[in-house]
Amino acid sequence: MVAGCVPVFFNAGSAYLQYKWHLPRNHTRYSVYIPEDGVRKGNVSIEETLRRIPPATVRAMQAEVARLVPGLVYADPRYKLETVKDAFDVAVEGVLQNVAEMPLLGVWRF
Repeated sequence: MVAGCVPVFFNAGSAYLQYKWHLPRNHTRYSVYIPEDGVRKGNVSIEETLRRIPPATVRAMQAEVARLVPGLVYADPRYKLETVKDAFDVAVEGVLQNVAEMPLLGVWRF
């Protein structure tokens, strides 16, 4: 993806769940999902599936991938990227959001 390629996933957990903070929920805008079962059983041809995607759709997906790149890489700390969130910023925001959504598990006593 960092090179601008549209990823093809065969298992939803390999990206959509594992990188949920870095990749948007609308997976079809930037990736192709081909269920692994169909490929293993020989019912699905990867090449045919990819050839059926219209060129305009591929170009739109490539543009979306390019838009996602800053959130997938770690910026060089010597440079200020105050207007762009890198992978570190995205991960920290995700962790903080998870903590904020956690239910209060009791009364804190000091």
